[in-house]
Amino acid sequence: MIINTFKSVKYSLTLFTACMLFSSLSLSLEIRVKDKALIDGDKVNLGDIAIFEPSDDIRVDRLRAIEISASPAPDTIRKIEKELVMYRVAHHISGNKDITLKMAEGIVVERESQVISGKSLEKIFTDYVRKNSPFDQDQIIIENINTPSSIAFPKGRLDWEITEKQNNNYSGNISINVEFYLEGEPQRKIVLSGKVGIIKEVIKATRNINKGEVITSKDITLVSEKGKNNKNSISGIEDVIGKRATRRIQVDQTIQNGMVMVPPAIEKGAQVMIRAENEKLVITASGKALEEGSVGDQIKVLNIASGKEIIATVKRTNLVQVQF
Repeated sequence: MIINTFKSVKYSLTLFTACMLFSSLSLSLEIRVKDKALIDGDKVNLGDIAIFEPSDDIRVDRLRAIEISASPAPDTIRKIEKELVMYRVAHHISGNKDITLKMAEGIVVERESQVISGKSLEKIFTDYVRKNSPFDQDQIIIENINTPSSIAFPKGRLDWEITEKQNNNYSGNISINVEFYLEGEPQRKIVLSGKVGIIKEVIKATRNINKGEVITSKDITLVSEKGKNNKNSISGIEDVIGKRATRRIQVDQTIQNGMVMVPPAIEKGAQVMIRAENEKLVITASGKALEEGSVGDQIKVLNIASGKEIIATVKRTNLVQVQF
């Protein structure tokens, strides 16, 4: 009976020793740092770059939260050296001989990002110009757009706000400010610029027109032309025909306001009719204009019959009126 008891105790001790050894082995924790990692956030934690075995060890959550370094800028990579990782982790695992950390000489970390391409930035510029321009869409030509090749931001809701650098008339060289917001917080401001041309119908001379000549329909032509929005340009043929050139206009030159004027109703030296009238009587006489004048102007007129010089009001072509 005593011998059986001894054997039973010996068996129990052997089983206890085996259980303790198995328990000791099962409590070991291995941390394996990857060669590469993709980070979503502005910090690199141990949990972002390492694998834990076993993953259900009660110490894993605490170790995952260890901050190793700041993340690289969006859409960029950075190598984190082994020495830095060991330094950050060391005091968290000191005294835990069952925790081992395995790592190569470094780990390459890349930041997750959203990239706005140069084409997308061009679209932001063109959409803004076309939306706000007072001209018809088929009149607008946008070219020479200057943008960054691309810009990168962290992941998240991205919005932007556009302000103008100057008061735009939406033609010629245009610049706009674009400020980007991530989750409502300002991130970056950039400048986009481009050249905006406006296709308009303009009037060009078909021959050399001398100063003082009255322009006819044969002297001009209507053409579509790209350029700035010139407020002095004339687009209606009716605004040119029958008017007098105020300066020499060369062939193929665009005719603008200030280059033509309404000819006077009466030219200097022209024969005119002088009229005087009241409610009962109308008197007329022949005269000679001593100066030119438009309708409503007062000019000097010579009464041919009397030889006297008078002041008369221009009423229409070759007709003046005096007080009676």
